[in-house]
Formats: sequence, structure tokens, C-alpha cells
Amino acid sequence: MPQLAWTQIADPMVQHYEAAQNSLRTGSQETAAIEYKAFLAEAIHRAANARARAGELSGAASSLHEALAFSGDDVGVQLDYASVLFDLGRLKEAEEPAQSAIRAEPKNARARSLLGQILFEKKEYGAASAHLQAALDLGDFSQVWRTLAIAYLRLQQLDRARAVLGRMIARLGDTPENRVTAATVYYYGDYADQAADELKNVIAAHPSTRDAHYYLALVFLARNEDAGYAKAEPELRAELALNPDDFRSRYMLGYIALQQRKFAEAQPELLKARSLNPTDASVQLLLGQLYSETDRAAQAEEVLHALIASWAENTPPDFRLVRAHYMLGRVLREGGHLEKGAAEIKEAEQLRRQLRITSAESSETRLRSLGSEDPANGSGRADQRSAKPNSSEQVRAQAFVAQISPLIGEAYYNLAGISAQRKDSATSAYYLQMAVTWDPSLAKVQH
Repeated sequence: MPQLAWTQIADPMVQHYEAAQNSLRTGSQETAAIEYKAFLAEAIHRAANARARAGELSGAASSLHEALAFSGDDVGVQLDYASVLFDLGRLKEAEEPAQSAIRAEPKNARARSLLGQILFEKKEYGAASAHLQAALDLGDFSQVWRTLAIAYLRLQQLDRARAVLGRMIARLGDTPENRVTAATVYYYGDYADQAADELKNVIAAHPSTRDAHYYLALVFLARNEDAGYAKAEPELRAELALNPDDFRSRYMLGYIALQQRKFAEAQPELLKARSLNPTDASVQLLLGQLYSETDRAAQAEEVLHALIASWAENTPPDFRLVRAHYMLGRVLREGGHLEKGAAEIKEAEQLRRQLRITSAESSETRLRSLGSEDPANGSGRADQRSAKPNSSEQVRAQAFVAQISPLIGEAYYNLAGISAQRKDSATSAYYLQMAVTWDPSLAKVQH
């Protein structure tokens, strides 16, 4: 029989497992089946969450869907499933379990917050704001205030957004840093004038406040990108005077120089940005463009191949991956590799259709997706799991899955035997299949 250090597992799961084993030994198959299913609901749920902590989001989603077959309408499983689907970018699928959790528990703050975040990402700002406001009223302030304020701004409800930001300032303190944070909300909510006013006031009163110059540069670009270059560049230089290793400012200086075709100025900024954040896809894409436009095909091909190869399996594609495939296709075709180039361009077009990216959306995303170093990038959604786990956490999570999997396999195997006794061959075959999935060694055991 598989062994597990039970002290690592909460008592309810232990009790279900032991009750199932005892019932099976005494011939109480009906009770054993009930207890095994209760055990599987909890065990698979925990294995799924361990996979999520290890960064294995696709596997976590599959396991959580499997757990739902045994847990029924358990709100915790529903919300974990919705959260993982959300992190995978599968918004339509994520919405239903989140809605189900709210139907079961209308005052569940986490459910309201998560559904609000999902609807926000779907650009359904009216419905999103209703759920986010409910979550805030239920006490989930820290998770939702930023996204709620942006949703109100997208709905052009400026007074409501100001009220939320006022609560943030009152709660967290009227500091220059929090005023900059409020400005970023105005910026992401498409209220550039309000963002500029906040930032200019901060810079006038507290000129050494980090991020103020950087976001003021972005505001100038948001108003009119081409006309904003001249105003944005000195603000980015001012930010670097305060923080020479600011990846975002280096990136934006390289971006601006590249857009103006000042290649000699763009290259050192982009190389410095890459040294500060070697895995950032945006800076790699700009380097690929720089090398391509300066007739350095081999370097362009190397950078673009590396970007495509490094795209995480669990990370949904975005415009950067589309552009990388397209630029690589152009470089390959110009180098005489017509078939390979055509394949890359075809892949880019397939991804573009999948994403339905318009040129306006691409421009906004290009300016606002500046890499993982931007603390205010995006909506600040709840239940975020997409950050890479640290190695020790990943090892612990994988060890737990390895430890619990044989017991899950055994539970399925015994359920298969009970189903066979009931002459339910279809269910028995399914349980046997799942038993082997969790514990491949059971494939050698004759049932």
C-alpha cells in the first residue's frame, strides 16, 4: 500500500482515506466508495493547487476539473479552478465557475473579486465594476481598489473613480508614492490630463520621488505618441538620474530612438535594458527589429529565435509573439530561406487571427506592457499565480504531488473494483484508466 507522511496533510482528508480503507476491509463497499470519493475530492484539489504553485498551470487546471467531479459545487474548488483558468488567459471558461461560486455564496469576497477581474479583462466594465465594488464593500479593499477605479474610469465615471482613489489615500497615507500610484490609475484609465496633474504636483513638491518622471513620460506619449517623444525623453532621463538601473526607462528610451530611426542611440539603451532584464520579451523584440533594420540578419534571427523558443508554455500568446514570428519570417525570406520564412509568417497570421488584435490595441499594449519590472502594469488582478515560483517552493510542490499521486491512484483502483462488483463495467474501466494516470505502476497489476 502506498505510504504518505500524514502529518503533512489536514485531518479531513486523512479521515476519509482511513475510513475508506477500513470500510473496504470490513466489506462495506458502499461506505468505502463514498469515503474514497470524498478523499479524491480533497486529494486531487490539493495536488492541483500544488501544481499551480509549481507553475504547472495547465496540469493544475486539468486536475481541478477532475476534482469537481467529486467535490460537486464546492466553492473553494470552483474558485481555484476559475483562478487557474484566469491565469491561463482562458477567460470565457473561467467565468462560469466564478459565477457558480457567487450563486452559492453571494457574499464571498474572493468570488466577487475574481469574477470582477475576469469581466474587467473581457472589457465588460459595467459588470466588472459591480462585482469589484461588492468585493470592496465586503472588505477585499487591497485586491480590488485599483482595478475598480480603472473600471470606473473606462466607464467615464470620474467621480466614482476619485472616490475609490480617495479611500486609497485615506487608508494607505497621503504620500508622494501613493499620489504617483493614483496617477498611474488615471493613466491606465485613459485620463491623461488627471494623471499629468497628479504627477506634476508630486514632482514640484517632491522632485526625488521615483516613478513620477517615468509615468509623466508615458502620459506625454499617451496623448500623442509621435509628438510626445520630445517631452518624454527628458522625463525618462530624469528618472534615470534617480534610478540608473530602471529597466523601464532604458526600454522606453530605446523604443523612442528606434521609432525615430536613431539606431546608434537605440542600441546602447536596449542592450542595457536587456542586461537589466534578460528574459523580457519586449526588449528582445525591439532588438530583433533593430538588427533587422540595420541589416544584421544573423543577429536578428538569433534574437527572434530565442524569443520564440523562450515563450513559456503556460503564457498566452500576445502581440509580441505575433511580431516575433512575422519579423523572423521577413528576415528568413530576405536571406533566401523562402519556405521557412513563409512558415513563420503563416504562424504569425494564425496567432493574429486568434488574438484579433487591432492596430489600436497593439499600440496601447506596446506602450503599456513594458515587462515584469513595471509594478503598476495591468489591472492588478486578484488570485495572480502567473509569477514564477521560487525553486524551493517548486520542489516542495512537486514532491507533494509525487507523494500523493500513488494514494490517488489506489483510491481510483479500489473504486474500479467496487464498480466491477456492481457490474458497472464502463465506470470501472474509467476508474482504472484514472488510476493508471496517477500511478503508472498500476498498469502492471491485473484487476
